[in-house]
Parts: sequence; C-alpha cells; structure tokens
Amino acid sequence: MAKQTLTVKNFSIVPFQDAVRARIEKAFEPLVASGHLAINFAGTAKDAKYWLSFDEKYSWTTRERPGCGRQPLWFGMTGSVYVDAIRSYQLCTDVTNCRTCERVFRHSPDELGKAIAHVAVHEAGHVLGLMDGGADGAAHTADSHNAMFDIPQHKDYVRLAVDAKRTMKYTIVKGDTLSKIARRIGFWPPRHGWQTLHKLAGKDGKVNKNLLRSGDPNLIFPDEQIWIPDIVERTMWVRTVELADKTFTKAQFDTMRGWIDVGRTMFD
Repeated sequence: MAKQTLTVKNFSIVPFQDAVRARIEKAFEPLVASGHLAINFAGTAKDAKYWLSFDEKYSWTTRERPGCGRQPLWFGMTGSVYVDAIRSYQLCTDVTNCRTCERVFRHSPDELGKAIAHVAVHEAGHVLGLMDGGADGAAHTADSHNAMFDIPQHKDYVRLAVDAKRTMKYTIVKGDTLSKIARRIGFWPPRHGWQTLHKLAGKDGKVNKNLLRSGDPNLIFPDEQIWIPDIVERTMWVRTVELADKTFTKAQFDTMRGWIDVGRTMFD
C-alpha cells in the first residue's frame, strides 16, 4: 500500500483525459513504483493531504484579454490547473479581427492535452514538496525539459513589450497612428501604453522613434516602416518550449520522497 495518495479533483472537465492521465502517471511513475505514492483520479477522498484540482473557469482581466487575444498570466497555481487559461491562450496579429488569432496550444492530445498535463505535473510537484531553490527560489528552472520549467526563467524569454528578437517590419498606411497600430496589435502595456511601441527596438537594434523622420510620435507618414512584434514567431517559440518533453531529476524525486515519508505538506 502506498504511503500517500495524490487526489485529483474535477478531472472530468479535462479534454483528452486519456492522454493527460497517461502523462501524469508517467511523470510520477518512480514514486508509484517505490511505493511512496498512489494517484486517485476519482477525486473522492475526503480531507486529502495531497491534492490537485482542475479548474475550468479562469478570471480574465482586461490586461489578459486585449480584444480577441488571450494572454493568461497564470496556467496554474500550487495545487490548481487553470484549464480555460491553457485552452484559450491565443495570440493575434490583429486583436480586432479574431480570424487573425491562433491558439498557442492547438486542440489535440499532443498539444492542448500535453500542455495541460505539463501544468498538472508542475503544480503537483509543488504540492509534493518542490517549493524552494531553483532559478527563482521557488523551485522553478530555466530548463524547458524539466517538469518545474517556468518560461520567464528561460534565457531567451523577454516580455512582449521589449522582445526585439521576435519582431517584424510594418509599413505605415494612410490613416495610421502609433496609437491605432498599438491597439490593433494588442500592444498596450499598462505603464506606457502605445508609447511602448514608439520605444520598441527591432532585430537590427534600431528603435522605432529613430526610424520616424518627423521625430514626433504623433506625426507619422505612409510608407514609413517600424518594428512590431512578430506574433507568429513568438507563438511558435512559446509552443516549442512549453511542449518540450519534461521530467523530474533524481534530486527532485528525492525531495518529494522526503516529504511523503514524513507526511509533510505545504501548510506545515
């Protein structure tokens, strides 16, 4: 009999359940094989010491929903997986036109199912004791092949507002303003709004404000070119690192075994 049980709640709401379950079971198979852990996907245990909950509803903020775009701040928190955030995450080349949007994780077992499973394994890792150390002091790692991967820790990650590497040229047309362009592409960071686009650098290191001949951000001309985020390239990059196969290290398994052996929880 296993020393402890990881109780999974609300698993019925999860798409591609067979694929998600298989990935969760594979991730924790060493703990199950050593007799430390059992996983109960029925979610029926009362007063569960170790639990993982799948939550369907995500509380979107206006910052996370620019027009048709969906850019969740969180895929989950310790013990919880936000299914709607993962499923709805999409980037658009024009947030006013939903036909230009693409889901970061496409609706298939190998993409959406895999993304949900990765978040589930990650959050269960926290529940089972992976709370300290790592790249940020919270057990996260920059290694996209590790189950505790956190994309902001990745060496190639930068916020969309300052992502010079993944940019493309845009040719200004009649009727454009920097404000209109920024709103159309959903590039409206809370602190500086459309002025952030004016200060954006491109792949060549040149800043938009230096590419506009008037020197006035409120005065632009047709056929001038500026840098804007390359949403297609960013979507592909995020998809690649988030969907890379992920496992725990021996040290991480040892930490989880240590917690289970003494019945320690994150609330102790």
